[in-house]
Amino acid sequence: MEKLDQYLIVVEIFQLLLFSAILFFERNSKNNSKKILGLLFFVSLLVYGDIGLYYLGYSGAAVILFYLFSPALLMILPLFYLYIKSLTSVHFTIEKRIFKHFILSVAVFLIATFFYAMTDKAQKIWFLEYGYVKFSADFVLSVMTIISAGVSYVILPAQLIFYTYHIVGLLKNHKQSIGQVFSNFERRKLNWIRYIILLFFVVFIVNIILLQINVIDMLGVRIVYNSGVVILTFFLGFAGISQSDIYRDFDLADIQEIASNRMDNTASLQHSAPETQSVNGKGDAAGLSVTEKQYIIELLDKKMANEKLFLDPDLKIADVAKNISVPVKNISLAINEHLHTNFYNYVNGFRIEEAKSILSKDDKHIFSIEGIAEKSGFHSRSSFYSAFKKYVGKTPSEYRMQYQKKYGRNAIPPDRTQMRWIVQLY
Repeated sequence: MEKLDQYLIVVEIFQLLLFSAILFFERNSKNNSKKILGLLFFVSLLVYGDIGLYYLGYSGAAVILFYLFSPALLMILPLFYLYIKSLTSVHFTIEKRIFKHFILSVAVFLIATFFYAMTDKAQKIWFLEYGYVKFSADFVLSVMTIISAGVSYVILPAQLIFYTYHIVGLLKNHKQSIGQVFSNFERRKLNWIRYIILLFFVVFIVNIILLQINVIDMLGVRIVYNSGVVILTFFLGFAGISQSDIYRDFDLADIQEIASNRMDNTASLQHSAPETQSVNGKGDAAGLSVTEKQYIIELLDKKMANEKLFLDPDLKIADVAKNISVPVKNISLAINEHLHTNFYNYVNGFRIEEAKSILSKDDKHIFSIEGIAEKSGFHSRSSFYSAFKKYVGKTPSEYRMQYQKKYGRNAIPPDRTQMRWIVQLY
């Protein structure tokens, strides 16, 4: 069991070092997300590596790194928050104001370093082993214990609550934003972050409640903890490497305008523009009249039905804007306010109707579900299946069987152009 514990420690240190190097030196990222994640892994290496070196028997090295332990620990959650912010932002830049997230870490570093420098090697080793669970008669060691306990039991839990709340807010806004510009959410929805947050909670709670008291000496607990950290690191590292820049091909001004329109949607409804405003103009989208919004939707419907733009699984609102020569912000506003939905739902409504048409004619089951999904413009079977069941109320296979049973094998499906099928799929 001791060997297993040591093996897990070595694997975790190697993972942190490897992922930090791969991500930090990534050259193809449009924003700074991968570099931030790489820095997160490096900071985690300082935290975990210090404890790991101690349990591997390298107490001298652990003593040297220990003054970085608490400051680095307080950098993990802010860096994770900034990583999520960089993924969900159209244009994320590293500005001076983001350094406010590291004020506590710097303060603890300066204070801890001051007191740590006042101890000799024997005191440092004593503190490394007992500093979290015992108060020493020595004043300096007692102060160091108070600082470490404050970080672990007060500041860190407060950080966990604070940053989790803000990360959930980022994900909620992101979910609404991508629906305005994308017709599929493959690799854009960031659902994997929710699992990471859950693992973060488990690892941090175990670390705070169990490992900071004498339970740290229980081998079985350490093995479970180290296993969890290895899984968390691998999952986050692999997801971080695989995650692409979501808004890589988008114009910053257009996306910001769409976001502004969405946030001010209620206010914009209270104002109307002159009927003569040009649809193709570059004026304020909030000034579109009801007639102009209706015109845009009719133009969109016609293009979708005749040219089947929705069959492109990677169709974006910018592609549609170019095709019909209408500004992105105007299209978004028309869909939002005239149809009370978003671009994602609008396009997928056509895809669902296309799939229903294919299913109703496929009396010999020539096409598989994957084939129908592809022929309808969906990016994957899972997205097709989920959208179809939410929209129609039954699975594609159930729909095919029930339709043919009700109307016969050679029935002609209803004309989708005569239907108002826009619904909230997402």
